Amino acid sequence: MIAELKRRVADAGGIPWLWDALGLSRRGTAARCPDPSHDDAHPSAQLHDDGWICHGCGARGDALGLMAHTHGAATVREQIAALCEVLGCDRDELASAWRPSISQQRQ
Repeated sequence: MIAELKRRVADAGGIPWLWDALGLSRRGTAARCPDPSHDDAHPSAQLHDDGWICHGCGARGDALGLMAHTHGAATVREQIAALCEVLGCDRDELASAWRPSISQQRQ
């Protein structure tokens, strides 16, 4: 399921797209750190297609990590729910499509 979510983020435009969808400001690949404990007066984070890193405080992450920092999503379940909300996908539908059927598991 996580790989499918990351694929959907990549198809939408990667971490820069997600950053914009969350309403976070950036200039190209430079951005302010999303970690609430880091008072980032100057953009010290760098965005990559599949992740981000703050060179000021060392915070880093992928799409799920970004949900942890911006939504306070402490668990992977909460991060998945927050990311599904941004992507407009149904978490239960995604989970059922991800789980192989019992007959496929037995093969």
